[in-house]
Amino acid sequence: MSSHAEGTEVAGLGNGVAARKPMAPLPSKRPAKEVTKKKPRQFRSRKPKDMPRRPLSAYNIFFKEERARLLAERQALGAAAGEKIGFEKMAKTIGKRWKELSAEELGRFKLLAKDDTERYRREMDAYNHDLAMKGRRDREELSRKRMKKLQCNRNRKLDCPPSVLLQIFQLLLLLCLLKLPSTICLTT
Repeated sequence: MSSHAEGTEVAGLGNGVAARKPMAPLPSKRPAKEVTKKKPRQFRSRKPKDMPRRPLSAYNIFFKEERARLLAERQALGAAAGEKIGFEKMAKTIGKRWKELSAEELGRFKLLAKDDTERYRREMDAYNHDLAMKGRRDREELSRKRMKKLQCNRNRKLDCPPSVLLQIFQLLLLLCLLKLPSTICLTT
């Protein structure tokens, strides 16, 4: 056997026709990647619109105030209208200011965050109460509808004459009797 092309060998077949068969792959310098199955995306359900918004942390409150102050400073300095500050640069600047914040100012932001957390708890208690009452009303309404449907079914008159009902009953009884001996024979 001779090497005909890089990566293939020429093999002789019994009928005199030569065919190429692939050679083993050359070793790679990179480690082989493990093939992992992609997990299907799990979609989160959307939050109801009437649900209270979550409380802000002390840093979030500080970030909002500093962002407004930073943008106002840029506008006051007359920054070019088309020139915008990037989020990354703004976040780094605000983060640096957060680290340099005095204890008194930090306490003010923590107090604001605590107030916001209390606001959230009050609103969530009211929201959960309203949600429970709505669920209770829905269950009661569904129960009333079921009861009404049952009463309608009880009051409904049969359209079949009694003779037909008797024949159906006799047929069912006969079918039951036919099945009964076969089960007795199998058990003995």
